[in-house]
Amino acid sequence: MDDNQMMIRSARSPLGRVARAPFSRRTWAELVYALVSALLAVGAVAFIVPMLVNGLLWGASAPGVRRLNAAARFLARALLGDDVPAPPRLGSALIFMVRTPDAARLAVAVGEAGGQARVWETRPGVTVKKLPSPRITEVAAAAGAAIDAMRPASALRSWLNGRIFDPVAWRARAYFAVKLPLAALALAVAVGGWLGGLYFLTFPVWRMLSPAVLPGVSMAGSFLLIPAGAALWLAAPWLMRGTTEPDRWLIRTLLGPSSPAERIRALQE
Repeated sequence: MDDNQMMIRSARSPLGRVARAPFSRRTWAELVYALVSALLAVGAVAFIVPMLVNGLLWGASAPGVRRLNAAARFLARALLGDDVPAPPRLGSALIFMVRTPDAARLAVAVGEAGGQARVWETRPGVTVKKLPSPRITEVAAAAGAAIDAMRPASALRSWLNGRIFDPVAWRARAYFAVKLPLAALALAVAVGGWLGGLYFLTFPVWRMLSPAVLPGVSMAGSFLLIPAGAALWLAAPWLMRGTTEPDRWLIRTLLGPSSPAERIRALQE
């Protein structure tokens, strides 16, 4: 609590906040998060990219991508304190075959209700996705479209579509695609701010231990780099926070439930 208040709220002494920031628990947690999440992002991209070849691999990789989603949420919860709810469990897709003489009208009404509809080419009817059968009946009645018959698609087709077009898996793929360059930036901040600052702070010691390696720098000149090292060391926590905050937003936006219906379904589960 003290660390979070120090980093996000105004204090009586801004200089004191800056001086204490490198030694706060939040700063070190964000540093550990940057290192561990970078490894996770590299592994996730290495797993996801080869699986983008065709739809069957999309479906086969969906459970693994969801596990990567869970790992990213776990790191955010354990190290950043962001407890993002889990998305709904992986399930079969809602697909219904509807025979109707008013196919075009029903397709428009289904789209307006938030579903997907494809009009059949050879027979009068539509394939409806993302809407349960009672909702399809309501939408058809409101649009004045008659339904002659309605049946669910085969179990295998629904199972495959649920994995191939799983929105949770696709949002996780998008997250790791953005996370990888963000993780590289966080590592650059860690190396430049923390290691660079520590190197400049101890530069006189390095100059004394290896004068042959640094022949162009005098002993007196080496002390001039200490202020630069202190500045880097003090700026590193705030630069690291600049990479962590976008990551927090991405996790909340892409890795948890994204719609009211998904949030309700997650709460029901």
